[in-house]
Amino acid sequence: MRAGEPQGSQGFESPSRRHYILVCVHNYKSIRVLAGVLAVNADGYDYEEE
Repeated sequence: MRAGEPQGSQGFESPSRRHYILVCVHNYKSIRVLAGVLAVNADGYDYEEE
């Protein structure tokens, strides 16, 4: 990760800002995937129970 910081500082105002955005995007995708999996599992589980 640190090896890419100098490259990022050249193209962006601050590497920390770029890192923050990437983390937010990654977390957003992960949360959507987890939410979708939990929703599917919860629905299937409810139907199996009832």
